[in-house]
This record gives sequence, structure tokens and C-alpha cells, in this order.
Amino acid sequence: MTQRLGDPESMTEVVAPESTIEHAVSIEHYKDMSSYPIPYQRNSYSPPMTATPSSSSSPPGAGPAEAPPPTSTSASSSSEPHPLLSASSDALKAHIGALYDSLAPRYLEWTASHDPTRLKWLSALTERLLPQGFASTPGGMSAPDSTTEPSAGTSKPSAQSGPPLRILEIGCGAGIPGTKILTSLPGARVVGNDISAGQIELARTNLSGEIEKGSAELRAGDMLALEFEEGSLDAVVGLYSIIHLPREEQRVMLGKIGRWLREGGWLMVNFSGVESEGLVARGWLAGGKDGGEGEGKEGGKGGGGAEGAGGMVSGAEGDMYWSGWSPEDSKKRVEEAGMRVRVAEMDGMEDGIEFLWVLAEKISE
Repeated sequence: MTQRLGDPESMTEVVAPESTIEHAVSIEHYKDMSSYPIPYQRNSYSPPMTATPSSSSSPPGAGPAEAPPPTSTSASSSSEPHPLLSASSDALKAHIGALYDSLAPRYLEWTASHDPTRLKWLSALTERLLPQGFASTPGGMSAPDSTTEPSAGTSKPSAQSGPPLRILEIGCGAGIPGTKILTSLPGARVVGNDISAGQIELARTNLSGEIEKGSAELRAGDMLALEFEEGSLDAVVGLYSIIHLPREEQRVMLGKIGRWLREGGWLMVNFSGVESEGLVARGWLAGGKDGGEGEGKEGGKGGGGAEGAGGMVSGAEGDMYWSGWSPEDSKKRVEEAGMRVRVAEMDGMEDGIEFLWVLAEKISE
């Protein structure tokens, strides 16, 4: 039996064979995620989970079901939830940070295949933040054409004119391309946050010039622990980051963002396109090798988040967690936080899931 990620009815835990996991480190194998079998466990916090056979299912946005590549997968009959689904919030976040630490260089390589989607949405945001006369480009910001004369009574835009742009990026990763592009905006002052100390160290290298100039500042730790004054930010960016929080913590985070943004400020974020209180991908990007038994390992009792090797949750080494509402509910959560959704679109495929991308503007209360 083969199960593919995205079946809304299934409550099946699937373990990919070792050969499949070995291929996960290659970007080439992620070019078409719609046909890639991803091991996962879905949690709906209903009665204890049991294996439910399913022979044909498709990830959201992938169209009609197709026969997946020949592979040998097996469903777990365990009634116990995956350890990450029963872990405490603190243990879950420590696990995610430790996993990203172990995968930092590999994750940066893998995300290169998703750069077009990231750049598309960063461009949509920067167009709304740029002073009149500047243009957004794939690599950052470009000044206005020097041959164009300003209208009477006006002056040419200057990268130094106007107040600084105060931007927060949650889940900045290694700082490229996102954080670097944001720092290219006129007068930008970008705070990059990531729960992974390993990612932050890569970002310090990749953004050394920006840090020296004062256009970038890096803060490691839980995004929920960040503090900013009310109305002090012009924009908040979250690329594949808020999805790692449990759903109710996503709601709390959006509330914080709504308070931090000034009126007319912008949020650019993506949410999971799959509604679930918890999704777990086993041996994600072949993670957990150094931590012991990450790849293809059956999930046992988590003990509420007992610490395993390398700071990861015991029995879940190498496994990754996400959660999400339905696309409509995600948009509602944004608007409940005091922002008006201006653009919302299903776009980009990663780990078999299409994402909801949102551009929202802080409105007056």
C-alpha cells in the first residue's frame, strides 16, 4: 500500500523505505513534489489513530491522483500518536530548532529550488514598501532611472530620504535570499529571527556586510518571545516559518504581529494548504542521521516530549512538524488580528503541500 501526503480523510502513518529517504537530499528529486511519496502522520486529536488503507489520493492542487513511483511502504498499526504530536510546546520548538541546526547547509541547498516562489512574493511586498520612483527587482531594489527628470516642484527619490523601514522577518534561515533582499530597500532596518542557532550562524556569514552597516540584526530564539513596541514595524515577513507553530500559537503570533505593525504596515506570510492540528514528516530531508534513529523510524510513545539525541524529541529524531487551518480559516485568523487580506493565493509546492500565500495590510481599528 502506498499513501501520499494530502489525503484529507486519511489518518495513516506511513514510513518511507530507506532508499526513498536517501534520495530526499537531492534537489532534483524535489522538482515535482506532486508525485513524491512523503512519510507522515496526520493528527486530528480525535480518537486514537489507526491505520486507514488508502490506495489513491492526491495532494492539494496536484489534480487527479496518479500512480506514485514504485516503492514499498508500510502503514503503522500503532494507536499511539507520533511523539511530536504529544510533545509539549517547548519540547516541540526545541526539536524543530535542533533539526534545523543539523540540516542548516543542506536546507539552504534544498530551498534554492523554491526561490522563484519566494522571490515572487517578496517582490509583491517590496513593491508596496518602496518609495515612489523605485522599482522592485528579483535581486532586490533598483533606483529610479537617472535620466528621468522629476516633476516640477519634486525631487528625485533618494535611498536616504524618509524614515527608516522597520522590518521583521520570522524564520529568516540563512539570510538569503529573503533577508538580503529586504535589507536592500531604502533605509531598511531588518530584524531576522530564527529558532535555529545554526541557521542564524549561517545568516551572520551571509549578511556580514549588512550587519556591519546596521541594516540587519539577527536574533535567535522562539518567535513568540520577540518583543516590539505597538505600531513600530512597517512590515513582517514569514516564509515557511509560522507553520511550525501549533495552530493556537499561530493565532497568538498573528495577534502580536497585528499589534506590532503600524497602520498601513504589511504582513507577507504563507500558511499550510492542508488543514491539520499536526502533520509530521518522517526523516525530513534525511535529517537525524547524527542524532541516531531519525530515518524511517516507527514512532512510539513520546512521553510528552522526552529529549532524545541532539536535543530532539525521543523517538522522533529527524522528523519535522507543521500545522495549519484551512485556507479560508487562515485568512480569517489574519483578519481577526486587525489586518485586511489584500492578496491571497494558493501557490508553490513543498513536501506535497500547496501553500496559501497572503499579503495583508494593517488597518485602523
